[in-house]
Amino acid sequence: SASNSTVASYLDRLPSPMAEYVQKVKDAVSPAVDKLDKYLHTPEDKADPFVKGVAMASDKSGLGRTTIVLGTLGVIFFFLVIDSAFEILALLLGTIYPAYMSFKAIESADKADDTQWLIYWTVFASFSVCEIFTDFILFWFPFYFAFKLIFLAWCMYPSRKFNGSIIVYEKFVKKFLLTHESTIDHGLNQASSGIASAAGKVQDAAKRD
Repeated sequence: SASNSTVASYLDRLPSPMAEYVQKVKDAVSPAVDKLDKYLHTPEDKADPFVKGVAMASDKSGLGRTTIVLGTLGVIFFFLVIDSAFEILALLLGTIYPAYMSFKAIESADKADDTQWLIYWTVFASFSVCEIFTDFILFWFPFYFAFKLIFLAWCMYPSRKFNGSIIVYEKFVKKFLLTHESTIDHGLNQASSGIASAAGKVQDAAKRD
């Protein structure tokens, strides 16, 4: 077929070891691709809604049915790989660099940078808490972690006037915490008392044993 001749031509241009590896991969996946192709060309009277949808897309685009399905899977895989890379970068940028800059701020005589990085960590923690409850939704947004990376970079912007963490803190986080400060303090005190009481009981039980 035309596709096989194209692949063969492509393999001829590759270095020998790489061509052999690609050929092995092709041979390994060919049976699965053949089964998929056979499934996608199920007679119309026996076809399920998915096959009918692919057939409609094939008729309108002029692309082969198998090409459409494999191409779509390839695009999805590409986005997942790219998004995973951005997730790692966001984690590294959002924690390691600020941690080092916080160390520098602690060791410096200037206290203004201490405040700036304390604000960053407050915003970062607030953002992380929000992610816990929205992750199952945000997961489906393409390039979410790329936007997160940009947001975190903005939160570290050197100029205090345009620093994202200071802007977010002043406009949102500070107002929320001031409004609910007494409730949060009460909850923390209760939790602290409960932990202290439980620890005391454990110690008493250990002494009796």
